[in-house]
Amino acid sequence: METTGTRRVSPWAATEIGHSTAAGMDNSHIRKHFREEGGRVTEYLKGSHHARKLSHMQVAYGDTVGKLSNFQEQVPTVLKKPEVAMRQTMSKNTEVEQMRLRQAEDTMNVAVKSEQQNNWLKRMHNREVGRKAQVSDIMAGTAPYPKVELFPQKCTHSQILAMTGTLAAPRADIIPAAPAPRKKWLGEGEGWGPTPR
Repeated sequence: METTGTRRVSPWAATEIGHSTAAGMDNSHIRKHFREEGGRVTEYLKGSHHARKLSHMQVAYGDTVGKLSNFQEQVPTVLKKPEVAMRQTMSKNTEVEQMRLRQAEDTMNVAVKSEQQNNWLKRMHNREVGRKAQVSDIMAGTAPYPKVELFPQKCTHSQILAMTGTLAAPRADIIPAAPAPRKKWLGEGEGWGPTPR
């Protein structure tokens, strides 16, 4: 409906939300209520961490703050005097303790070097075994595996390992022998030379 060149819009239209009060409706008490409620919420959240004000940021923020507060309560606010703390940590047998620590460190170093050597031997053994192809031996039937000429179709890897007797892994506590030295490349004119000693 148009009157005197101005267009009238329904007070319930979406474009009128918050612009004017509807005819016969007084929203001042609603605004006042929202203002009071917002003031109370702001007063309650004053001094709170910003992440606690936004519920989507930290789901368990309140629980974390509670745990940290309880943990901080157990920390003493007054620390011991330095000389008392030093007297408690120093021992009469400091030299004996230092010697024991050095012996333990030497024992640990020996154990670490031994384990490093064993791991190196196993690695070299696995490299040598993996380097030698056995496909031709398996095809010719001269491989060290038990001779199984035909494998059933759709056999799983575990089933084939069980048929060839290699399902169990080798024992880890057996240390292999030192690998044989590899041949040395002597150059274009010479080729691969004898095994170095």
